[in-house]
Amino acid sequence: MAADKDAGNLTRGHRIHRRDVLLAAGTTLTIGLDSATLSAQSASGSSGTKIDAHTHFAPPKFIEFAERVEGHSFGLSPLYKALPALTGVRPRIDLLDKNGIDMNVLVPVPWIEAFPKIYADPALAAQAAKLMNDELASVVAAYPTRFRGVAILPAVDPDSMVSELHRAVTELGFVGAYVVVSPTAKHLDHPDYDALYKAIVDLDVTLWLHPSRPPFIPDYTDEKLSQYYEWQLVGWPYDTTSAMFRIVFSGVFDR
Repeated sequence: MAADKDAGNLTRGHRIHRRDVLLAAGTTLTIGLDSATLSAQSASGSSGTKIDAHTHFAPPKFIEFAERVEGHSFGLSPLYKALPALTGVRPRIDLLDKNGIDMNVLVPVPWIEAFPKIYADPALAAQAAKLMNDELASVVAAYPTRFRGVAILPAVDPDSMVSELHRAVTELGFVGAYVVVSPTAKHLDHPDYDALYKAIVDLDVTLWLHPSRPPFIPDYTDEKLSQYYEWQLVGWPYDTTSAMFRIVFSGVFDR
């Protein structure tokens, strides 16, 4: 109890916020800095660069490839075309400048699991991942002070998944990779992921988790579709929580 009280007094007296802890750990969020934050930033050697550490980017060539393989247009193509900054480099840079963001860490969309024919074929999945990552790498190479890359991985095949991670990090200079989590995707305590987790540690990079629960999974047994965007607004946070739950209790961190 005394410890809890002291901790509460410390928090109130010194204005310790979550952002200060993140800054002390080496992140670079610098909005609304107080003296404690500035001290933490100085101690961590941060330059004050503002980084959006998870922002989507959709290379048009990947979407064209996926549509060609699947034999029909991608359902979100109209939305993507209506958002120039999602697919175009120049509009993205303009958006960064407008909002005072120095750098975007680009997490590619759409994911491979969104395309059944590609996801079911290890060779096509590997090809799709390479195409996506190469397209993303070209953006990063053209504007190295504004972008960093996160790789998409062909999770359907564990060997290809780890191979593409190594290529993306060691050859393309990416800062990590991401996998999707969903009741329709491979669960995060699946044995296939063990080699990926080890590679993430060996390469000293980051693994992003992205929810992908679709609306056709109902929330009640007497319905055919999830209602009121519950599949996304409630389901996605649940799925990422479930993924971390499985990672922890399956002993990934221990191993």
